[in-house]
Amino acid sequence: MSYLDLLNIKYKVKLGLIFIILFIISTVIYVLNLELYDTKETYGYIENGLLITRLDVNIPDTINTMKYVVIGSKKYKTTLDKVGTFSVDKDTLTNYQEISLKINSTLRENQVFKIIILYNKEKVIKKVKKLLF
Repeated sequence: MSYLDLLNIKYKVKLGLIFIILFIISTVIYVLNLELYDTKETYGYIENGLLITRLDVNIPDTINTMKYVVIGSKKYKTTLDKVGTFSVDKDTLTNYQEISLKINSTLRENQVFKIIILYNKEKVIKKVKKLLF
């Protein structure tokens, strides 16, 4: 397309192109400002109102940057109650640390849950920068 072709486009088409371009730009800006979490999947159980789980020690700052725990399809805000000692799984030779988390929910005692821990909140634009540079 040349400059003269662009000048001869009808007004409604120009207006439509402007709206499409603005929509694409605003969508990209919205997506880059979304906040994402890193995830760690593990198992845990409820004992005395606390969620007890074992975390792999190889991932640094999981405990410090932990914000939410997902059990099933519900997301619960957590606070760290107690951190246990280190232990080693003799089969896989992996270091684990047992932690106790407070959650604001009444779940059944002694039932094992598959949980997802959300930690290390970052915006999409920071993650893209890490990938590129």
